[in-house]
Amino acid sequence: MGLQISAQKRGGTNMKLESLRDNYYRATSKASEIARNTNYSLIAMCWIMCREKVENVPDYKWVLIFLLLSLSFDYLQYLFKSIIGGFIYHRREKVFTDKGKMINDQKDVDGYPYWMPYITWLFFALKFICAIVAIIIMLCRLWNIVS
Repeated sequence: MGLQISAQKRGGTNMKLESLRDNYYRATSKASEIARNTNYSLIAMCWIMCREKVENVPDYKWVLIFLLLSLSFDYLQYLFKSIIGGFIYHRREKVFTDKGKMINDQKDVDGYPYWMPYITWLFFALKFICAIVAIIIMLCRLWNIVS
């Protein structure tokens, strides 16, 4: 009750935990999509700039390294989560099925590794750190060309 009153006093609204989780999943998914598209766009810009043989074109090696690292962490995040999640699901599926029919898919599953979210968060954070570093380097390179 105290949480509801304080949220209302601050002008906020009350949300169910399920809504918060859904919003969180949508936001992180969209952020990953935007980062991926930005990475591909910057790779294309580097390719165009290097092909044009423009005078005083800076080296884009570090931009490309950080972009490839960002894309690699993006891939590792989903690969790791898929492999571990699939492994746990298939191990626990046997417990909740009877002759191929699901008994109870709403039951809590024990044995979910406590460290798994930390590993996926690490990949998630590293993906964005590398993308931001690449964007900063690219902006500095473009600023040098323009000025």
